[in-house]
Formats: sequence, C-alpha cells, structure tokens
Amino acid sequence: MQALNPCQSPDSLASSVLDEHRAVAQQRYRFLVQLREFDLHRAYKGRGRGPHGPRGSHGPRGSHQSRGSHQSHQAHQAHEAHQAHEAHEARDTPGWLQSTCGVPRDQAQEDLRVAYTLLNLPRIEAAFEAGDLSYAKVKALASVATLADETSLLAVARVMSDAQVEEYCARAGREGREGLAKCRNTDRSASAAPIYCAPVQV
Repeated sequence: MQALNPCQSPDSLASSVLDEHRAVAQQRYRFLVQLREFDLHRAYKGRGRGPHGPRGSHGPRGSHQSRGSHQSHQAHQAHEAHQAHEAHEARDTPGWLQSTCGVPRDQAQEDLRVAYTLLNLPRIEAAFEAGDLSYAKVKALASVATLADETSLLAVARVMSDAQVEEYCARAGREGREGLAKCRNTDRSASAAPIYCAPVQV
C-alpha cells in the first residue's frame, strides 16, 4: 500500500481520488476487452475447470503384468484420462471464469454481454476506455443503447449518477425510447437541477 503523504493538500487529495476513480473504470474496460478476446478465441477449450487438472494416473503398475495385459491397461488408462479431461474441461468462458476465479456464472455472462455490446457502441466504449463512465453506467447503457441513439444516451449518462442512469435505462427498457427521447436539459452540468422526462405515451 502506498504511504500517505501528510503534506498533501486537500486539492491534491481530491485530484488523486478522481484519478483513481477514473483508473478503476479504465481497468474494468481492459478486463472486458481481454475477456471478450478470450471468448472470441475460445481460449477456454482444453483448460481444466478449477485449480486441479484431470486425473490420468492410477499409480505404478505391477511388474507381473504380461506385455498384452500391460498394453491393454495402458489403453484403458488413456481412455479414462480422456474421459476425465472432458469431464473437467470448461465448456465456455463463464464456466471457466467461475471455476478458475470464483466469479459467479451470471456475473461472467453479464460481463460478456456488455463486452460484446460495446463493439456496436463506439462512443460509449471510447468514454468507458477513457474512464469517463463507470461500469455501472456502461452496463445500464449497454442494455438499451443502439448505434443510432448512443450519442444522446451518453450525454444523459454524463450528467446523471450511477443510480439515475440505471433507473433511466430500466425505464427505457420498459417503456421504449420514444418517451425517454423527450428528456430535457441533457446538456446541463452535474450540479444542475435533476433531469426530468416527459410522460411516455402508451
């Protein structure tokens, strides 16, 4: 852990906190990119589930076996090893991540969903890469944004808190984008009055 600097000014501390907050988002972005590449290349294939590899050996063989019996035993062991390998091999990226890193499967699936969705949302991805958006905001935006409306949604997300963006996108998912597209004051700063949306016509 980095030692604290007792001479650091409040302004410097505030700047450091903001830098670290941005770095958290940037690190999360890099993780998603690597996870996406891992999945695209199906790098989970041939990798065991968990820290223990497949079993293939049953200890030393007795010297009393005949040559034919020895060969038959070797073939049987090879077959068992193959079956054990298949049983312990990860079938997909979420399964490998769960067994190797302890990440819940549903969380790994959600991370992959967001990672792939970002391929079609270049502006949101760029903002995430720069550390301008938290993962909570990106995850919410990825559930409703399209290439056609990501610019407007990104503008809204920049002036909202994480919780507000999550609620906003959840409403978009329930009621459609037409009503939410009427949101006003999207160009206000974060310190401005809350953003209100026009009622959705059903």
